[in-house]
Amino acid sequence: MNFLALAQKLVEKSGMSGNGPVSVAGQTGEMKRAVNWINEAWLNIQEMREDWDWMRGSVSFQTVAQKATYTAQEAGIDDLAEWLMNTSVCTFRIYDTDVGVRSEIFLSYINYDSYRDTHMYGNMRVSYGRPIYVTVTPDMSIGLGQIPDTNNYTIVGDYFKTPSQMTSDTDVPALPSRFHMAIVYLAMVYYGEFEQDDYVRQTSKENFNAMLSRMNVAQLPEMAARGALA
Repeated sequence: MNFLALAQKLVEKSGMSGNGPVSVAGQTGEMKRAVNWINEAWLNIQEMREDWDWMRGSVSFQTVAQKATYTAQEAGIDDLAEWLMNTSVCTFRIYDTDVGVRSEIFLSYINYDSYRDTHMYGNMRVSYGRPIYVTVTPDMSIGLGQIPDTNNYTIVGDYFKTPSQMTSDTDVPALPSRFHMAIVYLAMVYYGEFEQDDYVRQTSKENFNAMLSRMNVAQLPEMAARGALA
C-alpha cells in the first residue's frame, strides 16, 4: 500500500466517518490526523530497531590516492544512520578496480583509537599501500589503512539507513508489503488514545504486537529480538 492507501485503510478500520482522504496533501481536521498518524506510525516502526533488514543499504566507492578517510557523501550516500561494521560483523571489502572482483578481499575492522595510533601517527601518515583495515571515525567517515596509494581500489560495504517519512500519495514504505498493516494497526493505537477508546486501542495494540513478532523473525538478524508494546 502507498501512503494514501494506508491513510484510507486507517479510516476504514478505525471506523472514522467518511471514505478517507482523497490525497495526503492539504487535509484538515480528522483526515489530517489520519495522515499524520500513518506517518508517525511508520517513523516509529523504523526507529524501534536500527537493524531492520529493509533499512539496510549497500555502498560502493573509489579510493583517492593518499586520502585516508571518506565521508558518507563522498562515498555517494546521503541517508547514513550507521555503518555495518564492528568486531563481529564487517561487510567491507576491497578490490583492484582494473582487475575486478576476482581480486576482492575482506577488510578487517579495527576501532578508531587503534586506527589513529597505527595509521595516523608519525611516518604512517605518509605510508601508502593497498588498505587491509577499515574503521569508523568520530564524524562517521570511513577510514582506510594503509592509506590508499592509488585511485584504483573499489571499496564496497553495507550500512543502515536513517528513518524516512512519506510525503506524497504514491510513496510506499520500504518494509515488505505483507507487513504494511503494522503501520495501520499502530496508527489505530494512536487513534484509540486520541478518542479515549480503550477497545480500539487495546485490540489495535494486540494486532500490532502480533505482526511485530512476525516482523522480528523475518526482518532482523538472527538472535535479535524486540519486545511488544506494553
